[in-house]
Amino acid sequence: MSTLRSRHALLLCSALLAGFVVLPSVGCIAASDSAEGLDDVDNSGTSFEEWKKSVYREPDTGIYIVNGDVPIDNERELYDFFLNFVQQGALVVHQVNGNDSKWNDTQKLNITYCVSSAFGANKTAVVNAMNAAAGAWEAAANLNFVHKTAEDANCTAANANVVFDVRPVTGQQYLARAFFPYQARSSRNVLIDSSSFGNIGVIPLTGILRHELGHTLGFRHEHTRPEAGKCFEDNSYRAVTEYDSASVMHYPQCNGTQTGDLALTAKDKAGAVAIYGAVGAQPPPGGEPPPGGGGAACAHDKCAAGAVLAAACDPCVTQICAADAYCCTTKWDSQCVTEVSTICNQAAACEASAAVCIHAPTVTGAKLDPACDACVAKVCAADSFCCNSTWDSQCVNETATVCAN
Repeated sequence: MSTLRSRHALLLCSALLAGFVVLPSVGCIAASDSAEGLDDVDNSGTSFEEWKKSVYREPDTGIYIVNGDVPIDNERELYDFFLNFVQQGALVVHQVNGNDSKWNDTQKLNITYCVSSAFGANKTAVVNAMNAAAGAWEAAANLNFVHKTAEDANCTAANANVVFDVRPVTGQQYLARAFFPYQARSSRNVLIDSSSFGNIGVIPLTGILRHELGHTLGFRHEHTRPEAGKCFEDNSYRAVTEYDSASVMHYPQCNGTQTGDLALTAKDKAGAVAIYGAVGAQPPPGGEPPPGGGGAACAHDKCAAGAVLAAACDPCVTQICAADAYCCTTKWDSQCVTEVSTICNQAAACEASAAVCIHAPTVTGAKLDPACDACVAKVCAADSFCCNSTWDSQCVNETATVCAN
C-alpha cells in the first residue's frame, strides 16, 4: 500500500545482562548496567511525536527498539504501542490480542535458521553457541531448532527458506536482539553486535543466545513480575510458573540471582513444557485451530474499528487481509475500515455508520475518522498517518492533491 510520505519504519529487538550486561525480553542485550529501557522517558503528558524522538532506531534497518529489546515493525504499530502502553506507563507486550505468542505444534518442530557468513572469523563461535543454546531449550521441551547451513551464504531478512536469520551488526546499543513468534519474517532476526565478542563480563555468547532464543519462543523478561521489585515493564503477560529470580529471562541487575552463565533453571524448563509440551510429546487431537477462527461470523462490523477480524468471516474482509495483514493480525483500525471502500469498493456498506468529522478537513487538528467524509477516506487511504495520529498540514494539503484525483 503506497503512502505519500515515509512515516513508517521497521522494528525488532531483545536484550540480556550478566554481571553488568543487560538482558531484554524479546532478545536484545544492552551493553549497560542500567535496568531501564534505552528509551525510558517521563511519559506524563508527552505527545506521540515527542516520545517517538526518544525511541532508539536501528540505523541500518529503521527498526524501532523499545524497553531495551522489544522490536516494533513500523510507525503505525509504534503509535498503537504508545497509546496502549506508554501512556499507561507500560512498555512491553508479549501477547497478541490476548493470545500467547508462540509457535504452533507444526512450527515448533522445525524452527529453521541460518548463520550469516558475514560473521567471518567469528562464525564458528556463533554456530557453536547457537547449537548449544538451542540444545538447552530442545532438551527442556518439545522443540526443534534446525540450522540450514545451505542458507548461510544468503542469510538475510529476505530469505524465506528459513524461519529466522542470525546476522552480525556493529555499533548498536545492545549486545544482541531477537523477536517474538508473531512477527513477520522480515523482523525475525537474531542480531549479534560485534561487542558480544569482546570482554562482556561473566556471561558467554552461549548464555546470551539462550536468553535470546527464549524470546524467539515467546518468553518475556521474568523481572516484569511484581515479585522482582525492580525493572517493571508492564502487566501484559501470562505467568506459566511461579516467579523465578534465577531465570534465564531475568536481568541479573533487576534483583536477579543468577550471576554466572545464563542457564535454564528448573522453572524455566517447566515453563517451556507448559507452553510447548514435554520432549517427544504428541500434539493434542485435532491440532491447532486455524488463525482467526476460520469461517466464523465476524467479531464486529467491518465498518467499525475494533479487534482483529478473521479473514474468512466475510469476502471483503478476506480481500482486505490479503492486502493489509495488520487488519487480521493486530487490529482492525480506521485504515482497515477505509479499505472497505478502497479495496472492496463497498463505500455504501459503511454509510450508515459514518461518523461526523470533528473538524473541517481543510484545517489542522486531531486525527479524523475516515468514515466521516469521502475526501477524508481518500486521504487516509493514501496517508494513514492522518487518521491514526494527527491531521497535520500535509493532510490538509492532501485534501486538494488527493481528492482532486
